[in-house]
Amino acid sequence: MGDHMQQPITQTTGGGTPKLAAEPLLVDEKEIRDYPELNLDSEKIKQVLTERNKALAGRDTVVLLDYSGSMTTREPSWSNKARSEVQREILTAILNLVLKHDDDGIKVRLIKHKLVFHKDLVKDFLMTEAALKEFIDKFQPGGGTPLVTAVQAELSAYVKKCKEAKDAALPPKKFGMIVITDGEPDDEEATGTTIPRIIQEAACDVRDLGFNPQELFGIQFVLLTENKEHQVYYRRIDNTKTYSRKKTEANPDPETFECDVCDVFFFVEYGLLGGAESPLALAKITAGGVSESFDDLYGTEVPAEIKWVDDFIENNPDEGFVDRPIKERRKAN
Repeated sequence: MGDHMQQPITQTTGGGTPKLAAEPLLVDEKEIRDYPELNLDSEKIKQVLTERNKALAGRDTVVLLDYSGSMTTREPSWSNKARSEVQREILTAILNLVLKHDDDGIKVRLIKHKLVFHKDLVKDFLMTEAALKEFIDKFQPGGGTPLVTAVQAELSAYVKKCKEAKDAALPPKKFGMIVITDGEPDDEEATGTTIPRIIQEAACDVRDLGFNPQELFGIQFVLLTENKEHQVYYRRIDNTKTYSRKKTEANPDPETFECDVCDVFFFVEYGLLGGAESPLALAKITAGGVSESFDDLYGTEVPAEIKWVDDFIENNPDEGFVDRPIKERRKAN
C-alpha cells in the first residue's frame, strides 16, 4: 500500500482548495494489549494499529449500509441483538475513529430496494454521533439488497475524482469504502454485471489514469451473517488478486495485473476480536481493505471458524468467478 507521507497534498472531499494531507497519528498506548487466544502479542498489535493510522490518515471514508429486511434478524450469538443494531454499533465506532484521522467525517449511503440513488438515503460529511443517529433514525430496514448499484455508484464517483485530480495535476485524495451487509447482491440481473467485475473495472480505470489503484482505494466487506454461501462469496472477492478488463470480442485477451483492493471481515471476527469497542476489530473494519498488513493478521494460526472458508475455496476453485452471476453459480452447484 502507499505511504501518505509520499503525497503531501490532497484534494478536499468537495473539491476546492487543496490542503496538506494529515500526518499519521502515533498509536495510543492504551489501545495496545495481547490477544493470547489468537496468539497475537502486543508488538504485533502495535504494528497493526500503526498501519491502521497510516491507512486512515487523510483518507475519505464511505460506508454503505445494507438496510434490507433481513437486517432485522436477531443473532443469538450477539446477545440476541438484531443485525441492524450491531450495524449501528459498528457505524458509530467507525465515525469516531475516522474523525481522528480525517476532518471530513464520513459519508453514509443506505441500501434499500430500488432506492439506492434517492437523495434522502445519502448523507455526506457526518461529523457527530447525533447527526449520524438523526440520519439513520429516519428509516427502517426493508426491501432487497441492490449492492451492485450502490458499489458501482461510489466507485464511479471516485474514478471521476481521480480524473479531475489528474487534470489538475494533483494526486487524488485516498478513498476507503466499507460495506456492512448480511447478504449477497440481488441486482446482478438488473445491472448486467457483478460486484467483483465492477471493482476490477474501477481498478483498471484508475490504473489507466496513471495511478496505482492499490495505493489509492480499497473496499472492506463487513459480513453480518454466518451463512456459508455468503462467506465463501465474499472471501472469493477478497482472494482475487489478478485483475483485468472483461474479455470481449474487441478485446479477447485483456492485460492482467496484480492488485489487492478488497478484504472481508467475517461475522465470527466481531466476537473473536472483541466487538466494536476493540481497537483491533475496528482497525480491520476500517483499514482492512486499504492496507495489506491485515491480510495475514492471524499468521499461521488462522481461527478454525475462518480457516474452513479458505480450505473450501482451495478445494473448490472457481475460474470464472469474477463474471459469473450468483444465480448461475448456484445452478451449477
